[in-house]
Amino acid sequence: MIDQRQDTVVGFAGDWHGNVSWVGRAIPALRRAGVTTLYHVGDFGIWPGEKAFIDTVEYWAKLAGLTIWVTPGNHDDYDQIDALLSQDGTRPAQLSDHVWVLPRGYRWTRTGRAFVSLGGAASADISDRVLGKTWWAQEQILPADVERTVAGGHADIMISHEAPLSGTSAVARIRQSNPDGRTADTLASSLSMAERLTEATAAVSPTVHVHGHWHAPDEIQLDDGRQVYSMGMDFQTRNLATLDLATMHWSWLDDPKLGVWR
Repeated sequence: MIDQRQDTVVGFAGDWHGNVSWVGRAIPALRRAGVTTLYHVGDFGIWPGEKAFIDTVEYWAKLAGLTIWVTPGNHDDYDQIDALLSQDGTRPAQLSDHVWVLPRGYRWTRTGRAFVSLGGAASADISDRVLGKTWWAQEQILPADVERTVAGGHADIMISHEAPLSGTSAVARIRQSNPDGRTADTLASSLSMAERLTEATAAVSPTVHVHGHWHAPDEIQLDDGRQVYSMGMDFQTRNLATLDLATMHWSWLDDPKLGVWR
């Protein structure tokens, strides 16, 4: 388990989808905000045979003195990720000098705050994708992933790609309205992943839960005191945020140079 003892203010980012143009705006904005550690919630841009995005991220991260820890999503290349991770899944894997990938259920501490990561989610567009090239079966959250995640008990901050069933209003509206016209099978798979994520969340009982996947920027404080933050995607509002670990104060990063348009 890594114990990170540097600055108390850390950053969070929603889906980037391999968008090099957004990275060239997002990372400098994080630098201006004084962020040196970024936690990314997945659909980062880890794709087969695609080196340009990771090289671009590494270029900007090096300039900014930024270390990025990625919780993989559903559109990241799990064949590549699995090849990098240790067989027992107990240690993060290095994509580049400044970019690391987190295994499911991985835990670490920073300035006394406990973190846990649980990646994965169900893709809505499997019918338009090719297995092993643009879609990977390992995207699914398995019962073993849940067991590994809850084994350590409570964590102050939980990072996932999928959203819990008890979460923000923006995500709930999308789930209820099904604007993408998902098939019954796809809806069932999505619900199954959300149920497993929710099971893990209930056991971890985080103070702060940050997720992506739905491209629905929003936040809510639940009756149990849990704060849930749904991150926006690249070029969407609320794609970036900071969290002060000393006070647990969350701030959406509103930098006019980002040029958000969604």
